[in-house]
Amino acid sequence: MSRTSRKQQHRKYFKRDINRRPLKPIPYDDQLSHFVLSGDTDFRDEMYTQLFLDDYDWMVYKLKTFFNTKDYGKLTIEFEYFGGGLCDLHVIQEIENKIYAHKISFDSDIFKEHIKAFMRKHIEHWGDKQPFNGLDVAIGFYNGVLENFTKYELQKFSPEDNVYDNKSLWSISYW
Repeated sequence: MSRTSRKQQHRKYFKRDINRRPLKPIPYDDQLSHFVLSGDTDFRDEMYTQLFLDDYDWMVYKLKTFFNTKDYGKLTIEFEYFGGGLCDLHVIQEIENKIYAHKISFDSDIFKEHIKAFMRKHIEHWGDKQPFNGLDVAIGFYNGVLENFTKYELQKFSPEDNVYDNKSLWSISYW
């Protein structure tokens, strides 16, 4: 099945259920106009990135970030690379008192491209007075995945579900 027809199937599926909200790319500009920011703190305190490189047993690299958007609510994002052909993007979306868990599979070449850009930019910031937060690179990464994904799965949860502490949420058998 071609990538185009898969995307068309996903769009058709989501249109049937008004409560399901497929994610789309987020425009990024210097004014951060598509994000919800509180006026009393520096925006870098409201959105930052965490990079994990784990080669202990098997290669597992993760890039995590979170931010609040005007169109999609609060997003907690994790890109995950396992050293193979496909990677996963996990997104927990909180919007209108509902919680959605998105699992999006994508080619590892996308991960490699964006993680290299993230690392280069991070190293360039060493010694700067302003801390590196990597939001622009993370948004580019997020948008790149949403424009070129292989598989998109979505689950709806109630606010009482503890999706942040429940690691089995992301297990392959769960989906």
